[in-house]
Amino acid sequence: MPFYYRCNATNPWEDWHFEPYDLTVTTDMVLNFDNLPSKKKTTLPGIIHVQFNKESGHTTIVWDDDTSTTVGCAEGSEFEEYVGFCAAVAKKLFGSTSAVKKLIEDKDVDAVRKRKTKERDERIRQQQEFERQNHERAVRRAAKKKLFDAEVDEMVTRMLNGREKDSEDDEQ
Repeated sequence: MPFYYRCNATNPWEDWHFEPYDLTVTTDMVLNFDNLPSKKKTTLPGIIHVQFNKESGHTTIVWDDDTSTTVGCAEGSEFEEYVGFCAAVAKKLFGSTSAVKKLIEDKDVDAVRKRKTKERDERIRQQQEFERQNHERAVRRAAKKKLFDAEVDEMVTRMLNGREKDSEDDEQ
């Protein structure tokens, strides 16, 4: 069995010395990660019994971990025991019906393709809008420059005409 070395220094100013350390994992050292909230359970507890209520359209499964899962049939839909059972098992496995719906939406090839196409079209629309705004700004700048140039030309003309009149007055 391989040995690992562990440091016995208690503070950084001591001389560090390493001694062999047997790293044997025993069963009491194994950590249980099932209770962590980020870890999804991949196994279902056993089923004690299943109740189908056809009048209200509900299916309830009682599990051997002292929990129960109840799902209901949508209004206007015909109650089916198989669908209710599958929905309750999926709800127990994934935590909620919305989590199951999100999983289906994320993994459905057609839905993913439609979402990506919609995102691509939105990016293209945004790029076109950006280019349109840039073009509009460039046209505005050019128009302002031409207006400014025209005003400057007009002012120069007036000033030159005014000088000519002044020089004519001086000659007389």
